[in-house]
Amino acid sequence: MNANILFTCTIFLSAFLMFLIQPMLSKIMLPKLGGSPAVWQTSMVFYQALLLGGYIYAHLSTRWLGARNQAKLHMVLLGASAISLPIVLRATNLMEATSSPVAWLLLTLLFSVGLPFFVLSANAPLVQHWYACHGKTRNKDPYMLYSASNLGSFAALFCFPLLIEPLLSLQHQTNYWSVLYGVFMVLLGVCALQLNRHFFKEVPMEEVEVAHEKGSIPTWKKRGWWVLLAFVPSSLMLGLTTHVTTDIAAVPLLWIIPLALYLLTFVLVFNPKMPLYKFFLDRQVLLVALLLVVMIGDLTKSMPISLIIYFIAFFGISMVCHGQIALSRPKSSHLTEFYVWMSLGGVLGGVFNALIVPQIFVNTLEFPIILVLSCFLRPEAQVELNKVRSKLLDYIIPIGLSASMFGFAYLATNFSDSLGELVKDVMQMVGRNVTNQIISNHESLAMVVSSFCVLSAFVLPIFCEKRTIRFGLCVAVLVFFTPVPPYIKIMGNILHQERNFFGVSRVEENEESRLYFHGTTLHGVQHLDEQKRLQLLSYYAPTRDFYARLPKNIQSLPVAVAGLGAGTLACLGQKNQRFDFYEIDVAVKNIAENTKLFTYLRDCPPNSKVIIDDARLGIEKAPNHEYGTIIMDAYSSDSLPVHLITKEALAIYMQKLDEHGVIAFHISNKFIDLKPVLANLAADANLVAMVRNFPGEGGLFFPSKWVVMARDIKDFNDADMEKRGWVRLTPNGKPTWTDDYSNLIGAIVYF
Repeated sequence: MNANILFTCTIFLSAFLMFLIQPMLSKIMLPKLGGSPAVWQTSMVFYQALLLGGYIYAHLSTRWLGARNQAKLHMVLLGASAISLPIVLRATNLMEATSSPVAWLLLTLLFSVGLPFFVLSANAPLVQHWYACHGKTRNKDPYMLYSASNLGSFAALFCFPLLIEPLLSLQHQTNYWSVLYGVFMVLLGVCALQLNRHFFKEVPMEEVEVAHEKGSIPTWKKRGWWVLLAFVPSSLMLGLTTHVTTDIAAVPLLWIIPLALYLLTFVLVFNPKMPLYKFFLDRQVLLVALLLVVMIGDLTKSMPISLIIYFIAFFGISMVCHGQIALSRPKSSHLTEFYVWMSLGGVLGGVFNALIVPQIFVNTLEFPIILVLSCFLRPEAQVELNKVRSKLLDYIIPIGLSASMFGFAYLATNFSDSLGELVKDVMQMVGRNVTNQIISNHESLAMVVSSFCVLSAFVLPIFCEKRTIRFGLCVAVLVFFTPVPPYIKIMGNILHQERNFFGVSRVEENEESRLYFHGTTLHGVQHLDEQKRLQLLSYYAPTRDFYARLPKNIQSLPVAVAGLGAGTLACLGQKNQRFDFYEIDVAVKNIAENTKLFTYLRDCPPNSKVIIDDARLGIEKAPNHEYGTIIMDAYSSDSLPVHLITKEALAIYMQKLDEHGVIAFHISNKFIDLKPVLANLAADANLVAMVRNFPGEGGLFFPSKWVVMARDIKDFNDADMEKRGWVRLTPNGKPTWTDDYSNLIGAIVYF
């Protein structure tokens, strides 16, 4: 086999396998930890740490043993890694997933895929080093193989959501992965044999340098530069992932897009022609300005446009950072060391986002922080570098921008009494109905000042195109000194805010109500008026539509609720009745039980019990036929726990339900249509399923969509269901979702 083809195919398949296993394992673990974005971020830290370990192993082993002896050692490790096949989830019994999610996740990943992933992670630098030492390829640039490696990673991430997940069950996915790993073992073995047969040994290794290489011996300054340039895109990628999955859903498809773009930049910058690098370098200021307009102007409601802008800006910034790394790469004799430092930067980016930021910030500040840092890493244009005037303007312009911003805010504050009415009038002029919206003076002030900041972002490229320091300082002013930061959406006064593994929880208060948000999703509202304090508000008022018509003996039985929120559904029940709320996030429990924030659990009639556990696992522990009603309120939030809506999950619910009991699913979700999924599940289980869209009543009563299921139509005890707007669900003939198969991309209706 041609050596170029052999080494290229080997490194491509290695990267393909390494990045294919990541979304597969993440999906397998979701039943244990839910759909939190932190599952993906913590997994990324594990993969990046093993990648760094693989790079260090490749660097030290080649230095100490030499290429041929190192190849023998690597083949031994490759053979040992076969004991992990086929890939299955080997969960640790040392701790519970819900009590120590980060530690449980890291240990489970280590036991499940640690050794194969370590072997795969070392191949990018190793195969390139073998390529540089091969007698027939020694005069060719080994860094070209890094493009092939990242192209393999990109291909895996592209194939998984579009081909592999919709067509194959998890069992088949892991089986095929094991087969491909066997093919990889053969290819890598042939590479090792080729290296031993054609090892270039006519001259000392110190002289095996490619003539056209422009690299030099690394200095500590250059090593630190590599780390920093690798840190920024890695952190930005995870920060962008948090933002996207908070607003849409924590699913493999949306995790994959930022990572795929991240890998694509490596493919492009390690190509000798470096396509698109100069293009994005020249337009980085414009891209950041456009991104600031989206952030400050709160344009996230135009989701497709916002996503496109976020992704393009992230791609451009990553191209600039990774392009500088590629331009400063060393000679091939320092190749393995180069990848160690670059990988270290990637790991530090992951550690910063997944482990450090949640401990020190209560907001998702990592994305704007690293965005500002990236602006300071832009190469300085060789224009007026030595002119005093330009250097003074580097600081005068940001100071003037800051002073103008706060001066404008001060003037606007003096007219705050009439500002709210002015904003309402303007909004009505542009067609927005604000009749049922409360626009406080504080919010109006924020809107006006944010508009000024948006205008400032528009003119950013004019003053900062050629000056890196000026660019970074102006972006920092716009991001961090905006009176209402663009990454914090405020509807009222913040009473409580905290962040943990599962995301950001926030409680706000306005003139008439108290609201609980998880990320940007509203999970509960309570009226401040004592007479209305126990009303079923927001999305929960429709529950009375079906619950009040159930037979009295069913209404008196215990109720299970998946998802706690503010505890609103506790007011659905009767005195002395038991309501079991299953909630995986202890922060939600603390908020709902804090009577200074919400009083549903204390004041509503039933005896409410909050159980910290995954809803599916918790309900499975209950006695059979325990519940008269099960309410699944887990599908309208910022993440979709697929494991709660499978054939196996439904079988568990039915086992714990009274023979005449009812299951209700709250499926209000503007991005994902779960009606066909539930219709197929009901048909498979021989259940009757009805759906109804509730338009809402205005004010604090929001539109919602509910599906109810029972073994028999008579169990609903309501002969007029269809007259009242309930429609019977019918299956669409597509495969039923199971623990082994789901097709989330097929359920997305708006993206």
